[in-house]
Amino acid sequence: MCAPADYQQCTALKKGEDKRHIWAIRRLEGRSRRLEILGWRSSRTQTHPPDSGGSAPQMVDEGGVLADIHPYDVYLMGRQQTQGDWLTNDFFFRCFISACKQLGQDTTAYEQPGKMYEWFDCRANVDWRQQTDTIKHTRGGLPYTEPNGFYGFAVNVLGKYDNGDNRWMKADGSPGEWAIAYHGTQVSGFPQILQKGFIAGSGQACAGSKCVKTGKTIGVGVYCTPGLYTASRYGGWGHTFEGHQIVFVMQCRVRPSAIKHVSDCATDPEAYWVVNNPKDIRPYRVLITKMN
Repeated sequence: MCAPADYQQCTALKKGEDKRHIWAIRRLEGRSRRLEILGWRSSRTQTHPPDSGGSAPQMVDEGGVLADIHPYDVYLMGRQQTQGDWLTNDFFFRCFISACKQLGQDTTAYEQPGKMYEWFDCRANVDWRQQTDTIKHTRGGLPYTEPNGFYGFAVNVLGKYDNGDNRWMKADGSPGEWAIAYHGTQVSGFPQILQKGFIAGSGQACAGSKCVKTGKTIGVGVYCTPGLYTASRYGGWGHTFEGHQIVFVMQCRVRPSAIKHVSDCATDPEAYWVVNNPKDIRPYRVLITKMN
């Protein structure tokens, strides 16, 4: 079907589903990618939607080519933004790079066209800034409290792990769902996490302690917590950008069976969790809030 002309694009409905699933589609003229792999030459010229001439957001596509983000995806991103809001995707990207630069990082690679949209899937952003009610859930069998006062920029992880199996991101208690935790560190460490995953830091204060759930030695690992306040304290004093004092926190998903519990989160909501294998903790969202 053709979508409304205001965001000029082609979409299709996925058949055989009870729920409506709209897919963004592109029309490419030339030989198929499959034939390219077999040695055929292909122009891969996209005819629909039409090229924006650089006015639309861009990212490196699956073929390694810098291309327009599909207008339907741009439309979905726009639905997550409130008109007149200071906190736009562009503000976040520029603030993120500015914070890394202030901490001494070379941000040349991060400033390349399309890089931020390679790291973040802004279609799945969530805004908790105006939420005041305490809303609790269970994720992966463990407690999760929504991060009131923060805006969450979704990390681009859909289909990235487990051969495309996304059950670890479920939010309905189904098998395979991972727990949600927070990880606090200076924003200069975020690019490493986004590109290569977590690593165990040098501060291992609880390595010799026992897990309160299993009695096993906690050992060396990545520290995280179900407590947003605890995580935010490790992010430093924030970063001043365009008149706003911004605090960054990483929201993660954690394999429940891999968690070593320093204390019981049922009685201590700010408990520390330690994950020995960094592959058992994955970046999920970058949360930001302003202090002033």
